[in-house]
Amino acid sequence: MENNEVFNDILDDGEKVVAVIKPNKKKFWAFFNWMYFWIVTSWLVPTIIIMDVAFWFESYRGLLIGLTTGIGFACLIIPYIISILLAKASYVKRFYGYSNKRILIRCGIIGVNYKVLDYKLLGATTADVGVLDRIMGGKTGWLRFGSASAPIVNSLGANGFGLGGFTFSHIDKPYELLKEIKRVIIASEKTK
Repeated sequence: MENNEVFNDILDDGEKVVAVIKPNKKKFWAFFNWMYFWIVTSWLVPTIIIMDVAFWFESYRGLLIGLTTGIGFACLIIPYIISILLAKASYVKRFYGYSNKRILIRCGIIGVNYKVLDYKLLGATTADVGVLDRIMGGKTGWLRFGSASAPIVNSLGANGFGLGGFTFSHIDKPYELLKEIKRVIIASEKTK
């Protein structure tokens, strides 16, 4: 399937896709590795505590150290493998776009999910370049679009990467893209 055909399943009559955007692959993978870091950190603390306790019980020291080492190794490798598989499955299906009528998001891990926001319902827009974006050169970021029923919030949520509303995450040149989308929105309002 060509990039310009990824939204064909949900387009209305007379609707034309202006642009299709793929997330920045390097930034997308860095985000998943950042998540992996926090998963591993949350498992290492209990492992260190168990190893510390093992030194207090001399008769069980070998068993506890072996058990803790095995659990620690599993806690390092298993989340990393899972994060790689989830990142790969998610990246392949993730596309952002905008048409002459609305914002379009295609995502999913097992299946394909679509989120759309009509321009007439658009209530707020933000562009963010965060710490990880700046570390990686400052040319990537997030665009968030909100409406009354899906407001923009600044906390992690259930929509994959949180941040509420409709989010274009890990995109190149977010400020320039926001300007282009605003031009399309203004043009769509003039044609009504």
